Amino acid sequence: MENIFDQFTGKYSLSKTLRFELKPVGKTLEKMREHFEYDKNIQTFLYDQRIEDAYQTLKPEVDKFHEEFITDSLQSQSAKGIDSLQC
Repeated sequence: MENIFDQFTGKYSLSKTLRFELKPVGKTLEKMREHFEYDKNIQTFLYDQRIEDAYQTLKPEVDKFHEEFITDSLQSQSAKGIDSLQC
């Protein structure tokens, strides 16, 4: 019996992204904890935490700027003059 979705399946290739993480262990981890500021409570290096905090602080402003830029670009006269893509 044919499924109503058969015409939609297997039509396109599927690509997947693999993510890997390097985690220091043993003496490498010990040396990193000795030479870099490390907070045992939050289990992270303070430099990384400062970067994350700055990112969270700046993200709303960058998002706002980006939204305004896109809106202005789409409302510009040159964008309004594009009625369709021509090859």
